[in-house]
Amino acid sequence: MNCRFLLLCVFGVLAMQETSAQTTYDRVYGILQSSCAAYCHNSSNPTGNLLLDGSKQQVMNSLVNVVPDNAVAAAKGYLLVFPGDARRSFLVQKDQSWAGCECAFGNR
Repeated sequence: MNCRFLLLCVFGVLAMQETSAQTTYDRVYGILQSSCAAYCHNSSNPTGNLLLDGSKQQVMNSLVNVVPDNAVAAAKGYLLVFPGDARRSFLVQKDQSWAGCECAFGNR
């Protein structure tokens, strides 16, 4: 699994409501907790001022409709997760510029 797949899952989940016992967001949340929050995006080390170690709702609130700390991205009108428009979602744009995820999936 790579970061692009994870981000596409997050955006897909945010674009639709699921009614199954375990939603895709439940699974993505687990990955965010074990991979991202465990390394870089937690209360002790809020890399990019992005906290992903909270509850499911807190994490969603940290991602959706949130202006990134990156001034250039903010000036372009990006949000961390822009519902319905991945091209205006900073996390997708940032993922496209990474050679790989430094914090996710143990790739430190």
